[in-house]
Amino acid sequence: MIKANRTVLARLAWALLVVLVAWRSLYVVEATEQVVRTRFGRPIEIVTDAGLHVRIPFVDGVTRLDKRLQPFDPPAAEFLTQDKKNLAVETFLLWRIADPKRFLETLAGREAAEARLADLSSSELAAALGTVPMSQLISAKPG
Repeated sequence: MIKANRTVLARLAWALLVVLVAWRSLYVVEATEQVVRTRFGRPIEIVTDAGLHVRIPFVDGVTRLDKRLQPFDPPAAEFLTQDKKNLAVETFLLWRIADPKRFLETLAGREAAEARLADLSSSELAAALGTVPMSQLISAKPG
């Protein structure tokens, strides 16, 4: 009786282990995402095709990234025009990840990407608006 219980428990443990390994081996990529498969933290494959994919369980990791356009609304800022007048500007940006591997290596996340985008857009707007007088930006003529 005790030997039979041990055999049943051993079979259940093996069955559970097989199910766990099979479950950790498969992952699904949605149509709106791209996946970077990593082995011990290093990127080894970029998966952009939607569907069921296989990985080595407990060795490979999966990082999911959205491949749709991402909206970003940085805070409003004031810039000087060429004639030294203040201009309050509110910007709106749309961005997407073009190179998932490079994105993970340099930014590692959406927050870091948006912080860098805010800095870039602010400096580019300041440079562009600083070369134009206020009279060219605002017109009193209709149409």
